[in-house]
Amino acid sequence: MESLVFFVLSMCVLFSGITGMESINFKSWWNKPEAKCGVEASTNLVHHNPWLVYIEYWRGDSATEIRCAGTLIDSRHIITAAHCVRTLKFSRLVARLGEYDLYSKEDCVRGVCADPTVRINVADIIVHPDYDRFNKLHDIAILRLEEDAPYTDFIRPICLPTGDLKLDTEFYAAGWGEVPNKGYYAHVKKMIRLPYWPKDECKAAYPGSNIPDHVICAGGEEGIDTCRGDSGGPLTLVKDTIELWGVTSHGPTCGIEASSNLIHHNPWLVYIEYWRGDQRTDIRCAASLVDSRHLITAAHCIRTPKFTRLVARLGEYDLANQEDCVSGVCADPILRFEVEEIIVHPDYDGRSHDIAVLRLAEDVPYTDFIRPICLPSGELQSDTVFAATGWGEIPLQGYYSSTKKIIPLPMWSTAECKAAYKRLNIPDNAICAGGQEGIDTCRGDSGGPLVWFKDRAELWGVTSAGNSRCGTKNSPGLYTNVAEHLQWVEDALAGNYEKPEYDEFDIL
Repeated sequence: MESLVFFVLSMCVLFSGITGMESINFKSWWNKPEAKCGVEASTNLVHHNPWLVYIEYWRGDSATEIRCAGTLIDSRHIITAAHCVRTLKFSRLVARLGEYDLYSKEDCVRGVCADPTVRINVADIIVHPDYDRFNKLHDIAILRLEEDAPYTDFIRPICLPTGDLKLDTEFYAAGWGEVPNKGYYAHVKKMIRLPYWPKDECKAAYPGSNIPDHVICAGGEEGIDTCRGDSGGPLTLVKDTIELWGVTSHGPTCGIEASSNLIHHNPWLVYIEYWRGDQRTDIRCAASLVDSRHLITAAHCIRTPKFTRLVARLGEYDLANQEDCVSGVCADPILRFEVEEIIVHPDYDGRSHDIAVLRLAEDVPYTDFIRPICLPSGELQSDTVFAATGWGEIPLQGYYSSTKKIIPLPMWSTAECKAAYKRLNIPDNAICAGGQEGIDTCRGDSGGPLVWFKDRAELWGVTSAGNSRCGTKNSPGLYTNVAEHLQWVEDALAGNYEKPEYDEFDIL
């Protein structure tokens, strides 16, 4: 099935009570006849979507290659996606208006040439107060410009939504994002038609995914989709005027497997390669993809001097084969991404707080074989049965698995766990699971996920330690409790952390 795209319903921004919104009088502006919102100057391509804004991200004196879009709603304000301004590193934002071809100084189509583009600095960023970066909820923000944007045939505001959606609604999306299935970005402003999917059909397409009411689902046709770089751009509805109904947010949500085929299971599992110079070592650890740029793993997997660089290997199933096929389904080629930053929990002492975040050098593309896992929500239940995955040693066999394995592990209470390991100081916030003979995580599984499958898959634990003789009866494995470290994880993902000072030591 072709994937849908999720758009934040733009109407929710009108009455959401966002701090700082009091001074934006949408209603009075909206009714001004001279605003002429939602009207294009002509059918010439250079005139289409004159409200589409290209957002430039600057770090110091250099513009970055980060790509997001926004929509002009009046002369001073732009609507975009919250994740475009909350998850990226920049020193300032510049709104680029009246743009058509990013690579051309003069934009001309069929004899009509656009005015020069207009650049205006962003003075203020207003993010929805309920924005949840992990579950992509309320993914909407407003940018306030330093000065008024001039209205021309190439720069005009869009109208905000009115009325209700109909089942046969067809939207249009626009942007300069990646061309689906091609691997390169558009340099000219592109526009695509996306049919509306009602909530029940959208939820059926993503069983187990918690799709909120304020999200619009649209698309689902092969090769016709918004993609990386289109985030924050408009989802429009053509009526008497053109209205902004959605903000391009994201594709399939976290914690969803593409199918029950083994090759699709745990698409968030990552194999970590350890390199010393030009040689890859035999060190084996795993990690979990939690968003397009970050992995969670065990601190003991990376606090070691025995490597010069780390490489994340995604979409892997069989380490011994170049092409992975199971029951007639073949995986895409694996992807490798350099790790650019290692963030260890500051209280890690060799036993407790065994958790770390790895930041990748570039964004990971989501596919049927590479998807993020959700972070934990709610409370654990006493009868919870987890699932652990990895390419570690097979308990009681003495050899490593070449294929991604998955095992069920029942949860133990803290009291039961401490009784099983009387001589060890088991942290109160650790998760204990397993204890069945021959069914256990083992050497090489460290850093991998302990998953609770609810209505979606959630990362509750990170494989940390256990009996040196893996698979011993009544000796459960020990897992770092992600829920207990959730605030630290969120801060690390957002870049709000201090690098700890510590002595390096070897992986055991």
